[in-house]
Amino acid sequence: MNDQEKTTPHRTGVCIVGGGPAGMLLGLLLAKRGSDVIVLEQHNSFDREFRGEVLQPSTARLLDQIGLLGYIMDQPHLTLTEGKLLVNGVPKAGFSFNTIAPDYPYAIWMPQVVFLNALLEKARPFAGFPLLDGGPRKRTYRRKRLCGRRARR
Repeated sequence: MNDQEKTTPHRTGVCIVGGGPAGMLLGLLLAKRGSDVIVLEQHNSFDREFRGEVLQPSTARLLDQIGLLGYIMDQPHLTLTEGKLLVNGVPKAGFSFNTIAPDYPYAIWMPQVVFLNALLEKARPFAGFPLLDGGPRKRTYRRKRLCGRRARR
């Protein structure tokens, strides 16, 4: 079987490559506004090692502005309000989010897998939001210009 026999064409208004926090949030926002969106993610699940697990106060503000903060706070998480630097058990420095970001005086410690699955669940009801995961991706060029992506489920 060749590549063309294995794939089904899917036309979309927006193709987002990568189902990380930015890709999933962008896909959700565009689908919410009626755009036809597809998110391509190379992994079969979000359950893998990540680099970031803390949502900063600025992210909390953004989530609040788009109406998602309450929903995100309903997911399993810890709330961080301050930090301390200990040297040999003795406090040497510290900070409080209350003085740094008084409107959102906390950071949200949430495993990224929880955050991404929460965004996916919020996006699922929108007809214009499929997530294709777990397949190889291939760039499509015409006359040396990128004109699309090929993905296989």
